[in-house]
Amino acid sequence: MFLYVPFTLIFTTEYLLSGIIDSASAQGLIIPAGYSLVLAYVMFRAIRKAFEKEIENREYLEVIGMYFSVVPFVAIAFFPGIDQVTEAIITNLGFTILTILFIRRSILQARTDRDGKS
Repeated sequence: MFLYVPFTLIFTTEYLLSGIIDSASAQGLIIPAGYSLVLAYVMFRAIRKAFEKEIENREYLEVIGMYFSVVPFVAIAFFPGIDQVTEAIITNLGFTILTILFIRRSILQARTDRDGKS
């Protein structure tokens, strides 16, 4: 609701006044872009809190990977003119990074469990 209503109102008003759909679409994304900045801030704080132990031990690889997995989703709101293929590649990059981090963590956990049970 917080994304669709402002976008629809701004887009509709801009389009009715100017008749230029590209401009109306770009103007309509101003508020969602602002929301994405707030979301990025909240996500970065959550990542930092979730990885406190790794940060204290100076193990930054996973933390940096998490940050890079979030950036594509936040950045997409600031590039309204990109084509759909590029947008799909950018957002899938975030999912790919998350998948690699998950697999890495699962392997490390399995090794720890195996060594602990021996």
